[in-house]
Parts: sequence; C-alpha cells; structure tokens
Amino acid sequence: MKVTCPFCDSYIEADENMNCPNCGGSVSAEVKEAEDLYRRQEEERRINEEKTRQKQAEDERDERLFEVIIAAIASVFGGRHGRGLLRIILNAVTGRGGRR
Repeated sequence: MKVTCPFCDSYIEADENMNCPNCGGSVSAEVKEAEDLYRRQEEERRINEEKTRQKQAEDERDERLFEVIIAAIASVFGGRHGRGLLRIILNAVTGRGGRR
C-alpha cells in the first residue's frame, strides 16, 4: 500500500510495522489509516451496489404490477382499444410517460 511518510513526505510502498526507507520514520499509523479508508470505501461500494439491486428489483416488480393492472382493467373495458386508452391514462396518472 502506498502512503506518505509523515516525517519526510516521501510517497512510499509500505505495509504495517514498516519504517520509511528514506528517513526511518514509522509509517504504521499511515498504513492503518489507508487500510481503514479502503475498507470504508469498499463497504460503501457494496452498500451502493445492494441499493441499486434493490431499486432494480422494485422497478421490475412495479412494472409487473403495472402490466397486471392494465390487463385486469382492460378485460373490464374489453378489446385492444380499451387497453391502449387505459395505458395512456395510467401513464399520465403515474407519471410513467415514456415507459411502455
């Protein structure tokens, strides 16, 4: 892991319990801080990916529900024209404008 030595400002490749090869100063605190930052960023990335997956699943569920509602109401109104008109009305009411 690359860190900056707090004593001589050298940017070095280091691991925990290591001293700077340029000045001999300890860089273990910087390594720990960098590792902690990396772990936090990875956790954030994982959480964001999970939120994205959940949002996609909700969108797919909503789309299926939308189609079921259209089919159910269209069967009451009957025919292709009733289904098309119903889709236009539902799109306007739900704000789904450009969607199917």
